[in-house]
Amino acid sequence: MRTLPRFPEQHGLASRNQLSAAEWTPDARRHLTATVGQRPFPGVYAGHRGTLTDAEELSAAVLWAGPRALLTGAHALKILGVELPHPPSVYRFLTQDGLYAHECPGAAVVRTTRWPAERPVGGLRVAALERSLLDASRYQEYPAAQIQALTISVLQGGLSTVARVRAEVRGGRRNGTAAVNRGLRDFEGGSWSMAEVSLRRLLARRPWTVLYNPRLEDARGLPIGTPDAYLPEHGIAVQIHSKRYHCGPDSDGADLWEATVEGDSRFGAQGIIALGFAPNTIRKQGIRVLATIEAAVAARAGASLPPVRIALSRASTSSAIDPSLPPVRIAQTGSLVQDASSSRSGPRA
Repeated sequence: MRTLPRFPEQHGLASRNQLSAAEWTPDARRHLTATVGQRPFPGVYAGHRGTLTDAEELSAAVLWAGPRALLTGAHALKILGVELPHPPSVYRFLTQDGLYAHECPGAAVVRTTRWPAERPVGGLRVAALERSLLDASRYQEYPAAQIQALTISVLQGGLSTVARVRAEVRGGRRNGTAAVNRGLRDFEGGSWSMAEVSLRRLLARRPWTVLYNPRLEDARGLPIGTPDAYLPEHGIAVQIHSKRYHCGPDSDGADLWEATVEGDSRFGAQGIIALGFAPNTIRKQGIRVLATIEAAVAARAGASLPPVRIALSRASTSSAIDPSLPPVRIAQTGSLVQDASSSRSGPRA
């Protein structure tokens, strides 16, 4: 039995042309796939019949697409460090206008008249992150809500900027880009995740002043924490606790869940009511979430608020700050700071 030739950086795979150059006849290739090997994509061969690893499958798709093709879409996003909701189903490649475009189950090569910037990664030719994100949206590789969430995640993680993503939107075809545009607007409005977008929509149903992602400090100016939402007229912090982001170790090895629990305790130690909700609860049981917050607001009625200082970005309020609250001053950092210690919960005067 002939052994499949090994080529550098191909994870044990070979193309039809490579095998022909190694004097493999069509009969030899057919015998390989009929006995010990497989053909994951047309014209691409593996020397085993097991499930391909992610690296093997990617290498097979690249061999199928050809040396002039550029990987784009969700698979490119994964290589560029974007965390995806689930593995994408199609390897999508770009090729210069006028060259051969083809597709097969699980992969496609499409022509483009607007060749993007490239990001070489480990020998792979990958389209720039902004183009890859927009192509994932244009070709509907994920539902619109997940594309919107990916857009927020890319921006929040510092992998791109609003200006670069918006330039890619304007530079290419607009159809299929609505979800990215929504993600851009949500991020510019201060939302750091889709769960926060859902929370904002819920809280907008009530006449509360809500600050989003403010930095809370105690009376001495020491940090307390940064809740996802804060009701300054009631001393209530709303937290979104996601298993995805609050479990396991962080980059320094510290337990994320322990840090989350201790963070909630710091709010309580300062007299702040901390309410925690899971993302799915916010999305699917909004009425219950609002009822819980309303109960906390009622419990605060007439009570003194904790002596908390509030530092927030200019885009973080759901409405203009109520003029009945204590004066707002500009901190040295350029953020807004509001002393809520003298305000009272309950109806406004």
